[in-house]
Amino acid sequence: MTPENTLMAESSCPDELNHDSFSKDISEMLGNRWGEVFHLGGLAGIPFTGNTGWGAFSHHVPDDGNIFVLFSPHVGLTEDGTVGKVHRPGQSHSTSACGASVGAYNFLKQDDNAGWSEANANKNDYQMDYIKKSLDPYMKEILAIEDKNERSAMLATKTYEIAKQFLLDIINDSWMGPNSKLVILGGIMINVDGKGQDLFQPLMFEARHKDGSRVDYMGSMDAKILQQVPIDKLPAPVFKPQKTQAMPNFQAYSAQRHFKSSLPGSQIEQIVYQTIASLGLTKENTVFAESSCPDELNHDDYAEDITKLMADRYGEVFPLGGLAGVPFTGKTGWGAFSHHVPDNGNIVVLFAPHVGITTDGVVGKVHRPGQSHQTSACGASVGAYNFLKQDDSSAEEERHLTSAVKHEHQIQFIVDKLRPSMKSLNSLTNHNEVMTALAYETYKIVNSQIDTIIDKQWMKAESKLVLIGGIMINVDGEAADMFIPLRFEAVNFGGDK
Repeated sequence: MTPENTLMAESSCPDELNHDSFSKDISEMLGNRWGEVFHLGGLAGIPFTGNTGWGAFSHHVPDDGNIFVLFSPHVGLTEDGTVGKVHRPGQSHSTSACGASVGAYNFLKQDDNAGWSEANANKNDYQMDYIKKSLDPYMKEILAIEDKNERSAMLATKTYEIAKQFLLDIINDSWMGPNSKLVILGGIMINVDGKGQDLFQPLMFEARHKDGSRVDYMGSMDAKILQQVPIDKLPAPVFKPQKTQAMPNFQAYSAQRHFKSSLPGSQIEQIVYQTIASLGLTKENTVFAESSCPDELNHDDYAEDITKLMADRYGEVFPLGGLAGVPFTGKTGWGAFSHHVPDNGNIVVLFAPHVGITTDGVVGKVHRPGQSHQTSACGASVGAYNFLKQDDSSAEEERHLTSAVKHEHQIQFIVDKLRPSMKSLNSLTNHNEVMTALAYETYKIVNSQIDTIIDKQWMKAESKLVLIGGIMINVDGEAADMFIPLRFEAVNFGGDK
């Protein structure tokens, strides 16, 4: 397995503790090692992108290539030895880690609560509802443990079991060629307070082959063996734009015609930084969240991708997004993230769906490394559009995904939100016009959901909330990816924009 023939996916909690060091966080180091990463995960590290997320990702694999998957919930460990807590930079108090699993546990242990029921469900908080529902059967076992640290450790272990089962439910081998391999590494990330390096407890490490055979590599995690393993040092990521080549004529024409005000993502990042720096936002007093599609096209270039550049600028990132860039972590995700803000600090949020443009100017497609054919971008929004296009008009209001019962909440949400736009989309006859309009309609869905989940309860007198919304344009070939800005605003404590 090499970076050229292997794609990586990871499913970890979006908590910025897991994404704040390119040289120490296992998720970031593995992403650097394999060159790109598809984010399957949501709250508590559960791969909430579901069957559709796995299907989209696995269709991106190089011909006869491989997949490496990391999945892991996380738990905090303070300097005084408290499990389930961590002291975040800029804050005067410790907070929960993992906030989602601890929050679900606290909800379920209430004396007046008889356990989980659908009556407690919140349509804007599906991920948290799923965690509560899945954790409920384990509560008796967890509550029987008297020692608080042992109880928190057991909560992390049960969260791991939930994430593992979800992953095993969605993966398949339909993408595999004769020589393909699927390698799965699962465990628990341990966020260590202070100057200590974060740890990882491996609980699963195996390779699967097309013929159904499996090889268990957990024995290689023995401490004595690890002492003898030579360290192959990773090169440090380079956060400096390097792509200067112009687009081919047809590609440039499509970009100019359909996304006229777009600029390279690195230029947009510079404009954003210079603008909000004048408002007093710095790496020390600001936390960054982003809601973009997990497609590895949006996260494969440290030098050009606006998501990577902004994460480097502010030192960490909390990924709010799921398929199509919709912030599926919901109100709980926003609440957990906003509780991590430094005292009297600020939040910067980038949100954007994405669309591809091939070198010959086709919108909605892209040629991925190692593949002999073009694939959709964004696969989720194009898939939802194609699904709805199959409807006859009489069934338009009733049609649902046949697999909506299990692990398909995200794509079903996109289908439902896109349905009202189908009449206008179906009135277009030119492919590029349809794909362009679809990208803008997807942006409207993401923008609306961002406004639904965010609040200002975290804000203090000097705090500011900065929102940057737009569409990422994945450009085939050697030219840099583009970004078309559609929203850029700052809001202060008083509500002034």
